[in-house]
Amino acid sequence: MGKVRLVAIATGCVLSWGGMPIREAASDQQATFRTRTDVVSVNVSVKQGRQPVGNLTAGDFALTDNGVEQTVDALSLERVPIDLTLLIAGYEGTRHPDAYFRALTSASSVRRSLLPRDRLRLVSAESEVRGALLGNEESLLARALNVEEHVGVSISVVDGLFYAMAWPVEPDRRHLVVAFTGGLDRYSVLDRETLPRLAAHSDGVLHVVLGNVAYSQAPLRIEWETNQAILSEAARRTGGTVRTATDALKDLTTIIEDYRTSYVLQFTPRGTPAPGWHELRVRVTRPGRFDVRARQGYEVRRE
Repeated sequence: MGKVRLVAIATGCVLSWGGMPIREAASDQQATFRTRTDVVSVNVSVKQGRQPVGNLTAGDFALTDNGVEQTVDALSLERVPIDLTLLIAGYEGTRHPDAYFRALTSASSVRRSLLPRDRLRLVSAESEVRGALLGNEESLLARALNVEEHVGVSISVVDGLFYAMAWPVEPDRRHLVVAFTGGLDRYSVLDRETLPRLAAHSDGVLHVVLGNVAYSQAPLRIEWETNQAILSEAARRTGGTVRTATDALKDLTTIIEDYRTSYVLQFTPRGTPAPGWHELRVRVTRPGRFDVRARQGYEVRRE
C-alpha cells in the first residue's frame, strides 16, 4: 500500500510520496484541489422525511453561483460510477471495535454494496497516512481493519481526511469518502480548524461514522466533542453527514445507498466572476418540504 507524507503550511498542505513519517517542516506551497471552470458538477441529496425523492428533473432545481441564477444543463441519477474511499482512522475509545469492524474485514463484503464500474480505495491514517486502490486484495483490507494492530497507535484523522478528499476525480465519476473513526486525533500535521475549509474545496462528499466512545476523563471527552463538531462541519460543507456507529457494514451500505440515490447536477457558470470561491445554493422548486443537501461551493484557481 502506498505511503504518503503531508507537509503542513499556514493555508493548506501538499502531498508527496515516500516512506517518511508524516510530520515534516513547513512549506510555502499551497494546497490545490481539482476544479473545472467549464462544467461544474454538484452532488445533491433530496429527501422528504427519510425517503429519497427520485423523480425530479433538471427543471425542478434552482441553483445559484455566487447569487447568480444558473441553468442546470444536465442531471443524472444512479448512473454515474462511484469512487468509494474508506478512511480508517483510529479505534481508541470505541466500545468493542473488533465486533463492530468484523464485517468489513474482507473486500468482498464491501464490494457487495458496489456496482461493477465502482472503485474501492482504502486510506489508513495513523502515524503514517497510506492509501491504495483495492482490487480483490482482501488481505490489505483485513490488515487495515485489524484492531489489535491499531489500538493505542498514533492517529492522524485530519491528515487522513485531507489525503482522502484530495483524491483527483475523473469528470465522468464521483467520489464518496466514508470515514470510520473514534474521533480523536493525536498526530496530524494540519490544524483541525482547517478541515472544514479544506473539505469545502474538495470534489468528494464526506460521510463520517463515529465510534461509540467511552471517555470518562473530562479532557479526553472535551477533545472528542470538539473534534466531532469540526468533523460535522466538514461533512456538512461537502453535502455529507455524521452518524454514530451501529453496525459497520450496515452503516456503510446505508451511506452508499443514500449517495447512489442522489442527483448529479451539471452547469456551465454564467454571469459570475472567476477566479476565487464560488458559493453554491441549491433548492427544489416543486411544492412541498424537502431536505436538500449539497456542496456549499467550489474554488476556481488563478492561473
